[in-house]
Amino acid sequence: MSDSSARRPLALTATIATSVAAAASMFAPAAHATTASPNGIANLTLSGNWGGTAGGTANVGGTKYAVSGAPKANDLAWSPTGARAAWIDPTDGAVMAGVPGGAAQMIAPAAPNGTTRSHPAWIDGGSQVVWSESSKGANGGYAMLMSAYGDGLQTDGNGSPSVRILLQVPNADLTHPDAVGSTLVFEQDTSTGSQIRVMDLSKPGSVPYTVANGTNPSLSPNGATVAYVNIWAPPQTTTQPATNLFTVPSANTGGALAAPHQVTARTGALISLQNPVWTPDGGSLVFQYGSPGTWDTMSVPASAAATTTFTPIVAGAKSAGEPAFQPNVKDHVIRLAGTDRLGTAIKASQSAWAAPGAAGPHANAVVLSRSDQFADALGGSALAAKVGGPLLLTQTAGLNGAVQAEIQRVLGPGDGSKTVYVLGGVKALSPAVANALAALHYKVQRVGGDDRFSTAVGIANTITGGAAPDYVLVATGEGYADPLSAGAAAGAINAHQGKNAVVLLTDDKVMPKATTDYLAPLLARTNLNADHSKPANFIELDSIGGQATTALGSHWIPAGYQAGSFLGLSGVDRYETSYFVARYFFGGADAAGLATGMNWADALSGGAEMGELDGPLLLVNPKTGATPEVAQWLKQNNGQFTTVGIFGGTAAVPGSVDKAVGGLIAGAGGVDYPSNPAV
Repeated sequence: MSDSSARRPLALTATIATSVAAAASMFAPAAHATTASPNGIANLTLSGNWGGTAGGTANVGGTKYAVSGAPKANDLAWSPTGARAAWIDPTDGAVMAGVPGGAAQMIAPAAPNGTTRSHPAWIDGGSQVVWSESSKGANGGYAMLMSAYGDGLQTDGNGSPSVRILLQVPNADLTHPDAVGSTLVFEQDTSTGSQIRVMDLSKPGSVPYTVANGTNPSLSPNGATVAYVNIWAPPQTTTQPATNLFTVPSANTGGALAAPHQVTARTGALISLQNPVWTPDGGSLVFQYGSPGTWDTMSVPASAAATTTFTPIVAGAKSAGEPAFQPNVKDHVIRLAGTDRLGTAIKASQSAWAAPGAAGPHANAVVLSRSDQFADALGGSALAAKVGGPLLLTQTAGLNGAVQAEIQRVLGPGDGSKTVYVLGGVKALSPAVANALAALHYKVQRVGGDDRFSTAVGIANTITGGAAPDYVLVATGEGYADPLSAGAAAGAINAHQGKNAVVLLTDDKVMPKATTDYLAPLLARTNLNADHSKPANFIELDSIGGQATTALGSHWIPAGYQAGSFLGLSGVDRYETSYFVARYFFGGADAAGLATGMNWADALSGGAEMGELDGPLLLVNPKTGATPEVAQWLKQNNGQFTTVGIFGGTAAVPGSVDKAVGGLIAGAGGVDYPSNPAV
């Protein structure tokens, strides 16, 4: 396996740059365990050993939910897909993720003596988990918010699950986190009281703001409203006011706090009301009610006004446990395949792009490549994602009729401004192709060079408009597998991060002149600061595959240029390399693509679509299917994946892969297997 997390130095003729540790962050919008599923139903889990029972059928707001217990899991929270949960192990304080009572992975090791953990919640699209943790040896003994990947696959130098501090505040306990989208809510306790605070995880440097005074916050499924309890949870005294439920908007008012809506108005201080959660439709609140030995789980309409009437979730029984709704999401394994490579590219386009005037995403341009060779097309996926359109294939001699029809479908009639990017010189796509497009009144922009290396540079300059990129991914141009994995990653950055990512090519293990001339002036910006942070003008340089890693690590930098550093992502073969690329670049994806690693055409058009969908493209062996590493990654990330696309027919990717992958990602809602759906 590669050292896929080690940043390597680039060498001058007589000077080697200092190696530094990689620091990458691709924080995607967060997600929430009670997000409403498409069909509006879910199961209800009561976790922890609270005494009493947990079972039967709940009726909340007119919707029935199957109730199950998880007595050996504390503070359980379900992932957005409902396929995976996170909880605190009551025996040793480890943070676990998986299926309660079934297969699970430790994502944070057993808590040391004196350390307390509580209330995990899913963030980063269901790929990470955040929880509250207090330790005598950290943050002055105050609780802070910690996080780890939910698959348990990211490890530190000792082989233990990798854990990081998400947020800490001096002299304050941060507890009870919850998240929806990019919105994180938590309770902040200080000597002066408790506040409900909110922050936007999608914005670096986001500053939390206060929305209410209270405890036990829970975000509504749309993230717009916070439910909370007005005072501290038990133990309580007779001199304290009764605990009640309130709701308040989660938005930052920028001034005085918004007036809260009081949902309940119970009296009597010795009975507690705690741990509210929203139903998936956002219409009701479910919460724990009682005292030690008498706990029950109740519900109340979220719109209720100071009500004293609560409804037990299971009539005639005390249902004990901390409530968490399990989304019942239907997952999808989609196969996109035509009768040939041109047809598969068309099917991919039809699944992603609507015709002008129809509902759905609309293409801004089309990228067109030759159908018989990969050389000029290797940077095409990144370009297609940048310009917002499909990547189609045609014969060198002329414009294929079905391809022409698809261009006209996604772009509409030509008007002289709608652009079709033609990759390669006239030997790649002949003048007849360009002339046919021009006759249809499309603007034709040819992007080519003297060879595949200079064509890749031309594509890079088209992506950035001639400016310096933010990411440079380098792969061998003598094969197609590694640059296709790189292309999907670069495309996702281009389409979703507001950054520019390009794919450059090496001549196997040698840096060609075109790539050298483009990259050498940028090297000074590829170095991290002394503290391993990224400077303001940082350019991330990554090698994809062993050949590119060797080429970048050789003595190729011309005299007069400063050395830089790069991150090597390479496996023992093309399949492992694509897996490393997926793990590194796609922390919070909800979709993944699979294509054969033994041909390039399906992966090229598939990579363009995956860039648009913000998901990785994984290469599979046409005889054996997904590798064990990929299967494990999909299984242990099924808390985030809702869709896997398979590009190509069963000769390219065996039909058995569909059901195998479906079994890996499926949650409570099951999985379907559509073929060639259109947007």
